[in-house]
Amino acid sequence: MDITKLVEATKAMIAVPYCCPELKKAAGDWLSAIGTPGEEAAAKAYVAELHEDVCTIDDAVEFFKSPHAAEHFGAEQAAAKLKEVLEKKANGEKYCGCEACSLGAFVMETLEKTVK
Repeated sequence: MDITKLVEATKAMIAVPYCCPELKKAAGDWLSAIGTPGEEAAAKAYVAELHEDVCTIDDAVEFFKSPHAAEHFGAEQAAAKLKEVLEKKANGEKYCGCEACSLGAFVMETLEKTVK
């Protein structure tokens, strides 16, 4: 595991404006715990939060089909984003592909291999 890449990805994810506060906190707690006796517990909590917050491609499809997407993005942009995530799903992608989820998925899949 390349801790430098995980730290960089975590910091980039935290910087994404729409990254949820709970995930930002878990990420920050893990960053603060690196190299301390609490690192493993912080990593477990971070991975658990990533599993809660990283949207699967199916989550993204359902969101962009919902009225909430049209309210948030406008009907035209929501329809375009739905088309985009349906194409990603057809290509076998597992996650929604937004910046926060892409970074989070990388960290989640890498870091969870190291926690017991």
